[in-house]
Amino acid sequence: MAKVSGKSRAKDVLHELAGSDRFNAVVDLAARRGFFHPSAAIYGGLAGFYDYGPAGAAMKRKLENLWVDYWTRREGFFLIDTPTIGPEPVFRASGHLEKFSDPLVECKTCGTVSRADQVEDGGRAIAIEEGVSALVFTYAKNHSFLEGIRTLDWGILRTVHEMTAHLEVGQRSLKRWEQAILEGYRVWREVVRNSGGLIECDLQLKSIHYAAETA
Repeated sequence: MAKVSGKSRAKDVLHELAGSDRFNAVVDLAARRGFFHPSAAIYGGLAGFYDYGPAGAAMKRKLENLWVDYWTRREGFFLIDTPTIGPEPVFRASGHLEKFSDPLVECKTCGTVSRADQVEDGGRAIAIEEGVSALVFTYAKNHSFLEGIRTLDWGILRTVHEMTAHLEVGQRSLKRWEQAILEGYRVWREVVRNSGGLIECDLQLKSIHYAAETA
């Protein structure tokens, strides 16, 4: 009898794909294995609507439970359940009937089309980043640019956290913000002390280092 290898004979075809090709392959695989299907697919489908199979429904429920557990147990929010469909006066009062729209904007340079609110969110993020930088710089300047300081005032950390709460970095804890600020100014002091130099960042290790310039 032939000996069967314990290693999987399945080829990882996804590993060879990237970008939209990989995304489309994942969606196709999920549909073929019954995780989910586009709703009303035989009638042309409806963008953003999906039907979940047994495995997909179980996975979806687990993700929902994790999401609810985080916001209720860890963040102290209360869970409510309201109807998905509401009477017309509700949407008229909220402005959705007359004012709600998704205007699109197109970049004249690259031709990329984006929702206007997404572009505005990017602008807000830049403005908030500049505000946080100015706030922290003023604080550091008033405290010898954090020379010899190991902990920051709770007030400055809380303010930074609140300013960035709706951004991706809003998930970072006050401790992580403190570490980032202290490390950043440690490197900045090295640059000033040596009248220049290189700053090396490693996004995977989430580290920042000063490196003196070499001739």
